[in-house]
Amino acid sequence: MDLRRKTKQELVEELEQCRARSLRTEERLGRIATITSGIIYVLDREGYFTFVNAGVREILHFEPDELIGKHFSYVMEEHEFRRVGRKWVLPPLSGKSTGETNTPKLFDERRSGVRKTRDLEVRLLTKKKREERILVGDVAGIVGSEGVYARSADKSEQEADTGFVGSQGIIYDVTRYKKNEVRRRQLFRSLVESQKNEAVERLAGGLAHELNSKIGVILGYSDLLRDKYGADWPDITRYIDPVLRAAQRVSDLNQKLTAFSRRDSWEIGAVDLNALVEEVADLLENVVDIRTDISLRRCPGQALVTGDAKRIRNSLLNLAFTGLDTMKDGGRLALSTEIVGLDEDFVRHHLPGGKAGDYVKVAVSDTGGGANGTVKQKASELFRGPEVIGDELGPSGVYGCARNHNGFVVSKCGEDVGTCVELHFPCRNGR
Repeated sequence: MDLRRKTKQELVEELEQCRARSLRTEERLGRIATITSGIIYVLDREGYFTFVNAGVREILHFEPDELIGKHFSYVMEEHEFRRVGRKWVLPPLSGKSTGETNTPKLFDERRSGVRKTRDLEVRLLTKKKREERILVGDVAGIVGSEGVYARSADKSEQEADTGFVGSQGIIYDVTRYKKNEVRRRQLFRSLVESQKNEAVERLAGGLAHELNSKIGVILGYSDLLRDKYGADWPDITRYIDPVLRAAQRVSDLNQKLTAFSRRDSWEIGAVDLNALVEEVADLLENVVDIRTDISLRRCPGQALVTGDAKRIRNSLLNLAFTGLDTMKDGGRLALSTEIVGLDEDFVRHHLPGGKAGDYVKVAVSDTGGGANGTVKQKASELFRGPEVIGDELGPSGVYGCARNHNGFVVSKCGEDVGTCVELHFPCRNGR
């Protein structure tokens, strides 16, 4: 409508309506800034805070007013400020073409549009660390920021640089996620290292056994040769003695191998699998991706078996980490125990020579991609291969653990439906 045709009263009323809409919008934006879980900040041209929302209180423990007028380097160590500040990052890049993939990421961003900063990881100081200067209280944040411009109606996009008034951005706290990820990797490395050590010790034991039998033959026949032909051939001692000495040195080495292979002996006793799966679930809760749910279902009372708690725990962790690796975008990992009565046909199908009776079934299932028919068959062979005995890494390690406890493994998987692996151990005292 032509404004010239409106009366003064109509223009005043329309202006009041626009002002009211503007106030409501401002109020909504204020509420959003207050309730958001991230830190929303605004910097002036020089990098000093002109606005910080209430999210800073929960994440960095500052009151918003405490940061107003402070430079953003106030919440960073100097080396971190030099890594993300425009003053330090841009001069070395002057005159160089970085391209979109290598474009610098800045806390006090001046660019906007497609070249603005996204996913900048930065370490921030909490109020406690800022004041006490001790090595505690670091916060890991993911930052998105862009430049803010005051554009006049007659300024084009290319001329916008002259209207630069500051930067604005938002920081999401990912400290817990980062710590959990680090802990998960450390735990996984420890588990793999432990299983590697077990594999080396078993290899040493097998090698020692083989050497022992061969050394016995060498020593025995060398003694026989010396006793039988020594009287008629005095020089034979010159040939036999070096053989005996060399065999004795190998025998000494073999004793050391035997001692090494027995260093990590089995510790057999009563194991409550209900308590064990709870322990494993608690451990996983602290290290899994926040998008992954851990569920636990235990049978009533105790689920007692006879065995080595450490080796069963390692097998469950082995299965859990394998399942987690199939759920890159999160999912559900379930652990459960159940006491089941199994008939002889079922047991002997999975464990030749096995006996019918009560078994504790421990199931580890995931909602990963599952497997097609070919992969499913290969997985089944890995868990049931008769040539695999022991506690090796991977599926064969789980199989070896179950067999060494007079139990067996049943694997179930289908395409796009996830995988479920069930370990069956004989009950210690029945139901």
